[in-house]
Amino acid sequence: MFCQEWCLVKRIHPETTVIPLRCKCWSCEECRPGRVQRLIHEAKSGKPTLFITLTSRRRPDRSPSWAARELVKAWRILRSRYIKEHGKASLPFLAVFEETKKGWPHLHIVARTKWIDHAWLSNQMAALHDSPNVWLTRVTSMSKVAHYITKYIGKNPHRFEGVKRYWRSLDYLSPVAVER
Repeated sequence: MFCQEWCLVKRIHPETTVIPLRCKCWSCEECRPGRVQRLIHEAKSGKPTLFITLTSRRRPDRSPSWAARELVKAWRILRSRYIKEHGKASLPFLAVFEETKKGWPHLHIVARTKWIDHAWLSNQMAALHDSPNVWLTRVTSMSKVAHYITKYIGKNPHRFEGVKRYWRSLDYLSPVAVER
């Protein structure tokens, strides 16, 4: 770990500057608070209007990492279908994985869109991932966005193999007007 062992030293007489090297790991006590704060800032800055949770049905013949990769694929397809069917230019989002007590993934998403029909989303997830259990609700305050995102990232810094802990669309932080 760099956080405990290494630093950069810059000496320009008469001053010396010491810059600690950070590992930037979620499991590091030094780096985690800064990473959480950055995630909160990004979540709020995107001005989301909708909370979405996608679940994955447990399958004894598959691993949680497989399920996480399949959730990512399903979200990409859902997003593409939504954009195409609703004539939108994009669907800005930030997504965070949660590991449940049983070790199975849930995908928590904050998105900036007018609305997504619950029945449509459930039917799409049933067809794509055989997991029709979805949750949707409107964002009512930015403090709830911060709580929603950090609750899941803060539970367990574990990352499922083959996927990121969290990611966002390129346009999530863009200063785009929120749809009403």
